[in-house]
Amino acid sequence: MTYKEITLFIDERSKYDLTMNYNLATMIAQFVNLGLNGKPIPSIGEIYPGLFNTVKPVEDNRWMLWKERMIDYAHEHNKRRKLQQKEGG
Repeated sequence: MTYKEITLFIDERSKYDLTMNYNLATMIAQFVNLGLNGKPIPSIGEIYPGLFNTVKPVEDNRWMLWKERMIDYAHEHNKRRKLQQKEGG
């Protein structure tokens, strides 16, 4: 590569970087403005609907079942401990 080709490449790359920085700063400012005004911030799928496959996560309720089982276990365990304490002492 010649010196001129290198400088042209650097100039093009610099323009691209500056353009991206400007676009990102503008988007950040818009999101801050939306957040301060109480409006919901759109998801990336809403902003770029054709680029990203927006799959809504499946709600996993297994933790609720586990929590209920643990609470039931704790109640049974505490009940048995109280019975053992009454019988033993």
